Amino acid sequence: MQQMTAKVTNGWADPATFAVRSIWPWDNHEVVHVITALFGRPSDFFNEGIAVAMSVDQNGRWESALTFRSHGELPRLSDMVETDAFRRLDDA
Repeated sequence: MQQMTAKVTNGWADPATFAVRSIWPWDNHEVVHVITALFGRPSDFFNEGIAVAMSVDQNGRWESALTFRSHGELPRLSDMVETDAFRRLDDA
């Protein structure tokens, strides 16, 4: 995957060709990108948020967000909504 995308990733979607490339036999996250592309292309904040929400168990995610917020580590919404700002965030 890294050789093809120049990124460390498990997969990616190519909505224009209705294709998903993944190391997994089925990748909900990438399939969501293909499906949502039929409705348009939102900023990456929303595009990735929708895909993550549809592909992972959210129970531990809210606890993590609350922990980050209590430590002042959760970015302001205004610092994440636009694609360029979202892409500058650390994935960790």
